[in-house]
Amino acid sequence: MNFFLSLDKHLHRRLSLLVILLLTLLVGCGTTSGTLPAAPSAQPAADIGLKALPHEWSRTKPGCEDANSCPAISVNSLKFPEDAQLSKQLEQRLIMLNLFESEQDTAFNNLLEYEQFFWENADILDWVSFTANIVFKNERFTVLELMNGIYFTGAAHGMSSSEYLNWDNDTQTPITLEDMLVPDAQEQFYALLATAHQQWLATLATTTDLDLDAWLDIWPFHTNDNIALTATGVTVKYNPYAIAPYSFGLPELQIPYAQLQGVLKPDYLLNP
Repeated sequence: MNFFLSLDKHLHRRLSLLVILLLTLLVGCGTTSGTLPAAPSAQPAADIGLKALPHEWSRTKPGCEDANSCPAISVNSLKFPEDAQLSKQLEQRLIMLNLFESEQDTAFNNLLEYEQFFWENADILDWVSFTANIVFKNERFTVLELMNGIYFTGAAHGMSSSEYLNWDNDTQTPITLEDMLVPDAQEQFYALLATAHQQWLATLATTTDLDLDAWLDIWPFHTNDNIALTATGVTVKYNPYAIAPYSFGLPELQIPYAQLQGVLKPDYLLNP
């Protein structure tokens, strides 16, 4: 088994049903081998809060002579010279996004260690990419989106995934959804998320011949804790195939702060 891919056990069923649905709805587009859905642009961050420096490099496997048929790694990330703990957390979380094989338990301290492991195990055309962007920041919080891309030899297309990292600059610790919610507000938050999902589907229905019953049979709503604090509300992002076909990329749902009064703790209502 190639350790770079671990598909959901229901994925084969979803893919089969997808063919039927796409023929009915005329939804979707062709994908080129090795091509990932485009990553969304990060919101421009004001020149406040933690200073970020680029951390970028791209390499092919040492000793591989044909650049068109060599395993490759690219990094387009960030370093935070004022917060070494954030820099370390960011790098380790990027690595974890690319450990697709559930039985893979090798620990890596940094991307250079991962790189060596990758060269030893990658097939001829395998590649991985690591990306980190600033979504939002102020004096108190730094919010990052971590993305990975991966392609394994012979696949029809690459895969990508996203994870948000909400960081408290004062305590130098990550913030989870549980940290943000007032006590016993989880179900209320998920209800707001379900409403945002319904609104998203309604928007899709205005531009496609969307059969909601058929859609929801294959891609029903489910909760998700991958959230980012932003200037106007929280963004919740899903990975490919989670609530939509691959051609829809990584869907985002938005919940404005006005709806989160009494749901999020006051410290996290950045624009109440």
